[in-house]
Amino acid sequence: MSKSPDPVYGVRTEFLAGDPLRGVGAMAILAYHALLVALVHTPPRLGFAPFGPVGNRLLRDLPLGLAVFFCLSGYLISRPFAYWLVAGERRPALGRYLKNRALRILPAFWVTYTVVLVWKGPGPGGLRGALATYGLAQSFYPTTASYLIAQAWTVGVEAMFYLCIPIIFLALAAVTRLLTRRRTPRDSQPETASSLTGLVILAALGLASLVARSGPPMTGLHLLNPLSALYNFIPGMALAIAEPVLAPILHSRSVVSRLCEAALWVLALVAWAYYSYLWTGGAVSLLAYVQGTRALAETLGAGGLVGALLVRQWRRGDAPRILFNRPLRFLGQRSY
Repeated sequence: MSKSPDPVYGVRTEFLAGDPLRGVGAMAILAYHALLVALVHTPPRLGFAPFGPVGNRLLRDLPLGLAVFFCLSGYLISRPFAYWLVAGERRPALGRYLKNRALRILPAFWVTYTVVLVWKGPGPGGLRGALATYGLAQSFYPTTASYLIAQAWTVGVEAMFYLCIPIIFLALAAVTRLLTRRRTPRDSQPETASSLTGLVILAALGLASLVARSGPPMTGLHLLNPLSALYNFIPGMALAIAEPVLAPILHSRSVVSRLCEAALWVLALVAWAYYSYLWTGGAVSLLAYVQGTRALAETLGAGGLVGALLVRQWRRGDAPRILFNRPLRFLGQRSY
């Protein structure tokens, strides 16, 4: 959860932690993997066909819940740095930041992986594969030990993002100071200038990320290096950088806020519909499949969903009741 002071327009910090939406994403990912094991990896390997054409299409797109996870991480982890960059808040202490990020994921992952490693054994690759996995580098050193928990590639992507965030925002701060140092307080709006500069640079980084992951080879090093994976987090980072400027404006202008919220819902629906339409039958792995315009549609859909909920929150200070309830919050808090 962000340590930045919440603005006066009424933010519910428990929703800012993304708990309800994380709960939805967790259920989607759990359901996908359970069904995948039950229906795809067992004879007669019908996939999701028993659920009919509509069910098949919906169920195969459940991994979009992961895009929501990454977008939320982009927003939540970036938010304290965004308030430092745009609103002049105190910069997060880097040592404390890295310590908190490590404690959030490493102990639980190490315990889980150790149990599985002892249970199944390291197999070919042995100690090196296990050490790579403990260091969250299993995607770059493919051995039997590296894939004992195949889904852990997402933890490695998150860890890379955690390391990249301070670097990106320190660079953004340097560029912003360079571009705005000749302005005077009377003829400039430093918050707006910093926000716009950050958004333009993020857009360029997102484009570079999408280009970097497009095309062969389909390897972990190619698809999961920091640049190729960064596009997942860009929409959330953009929302964090825009918040200090947009939130007060949208809070005081109900009509504009409603229009923005509606536009973001439309963006989410159209982007994900396009993503689903581009399905090619799953001839390649899901990870390699999400490239080019498919990757763009995936991440824009997640950004539209999270953005729509944030705009509502900036305007009203709440979340839809269908999301903001104890079961989803409980599941979301324990899902990652």
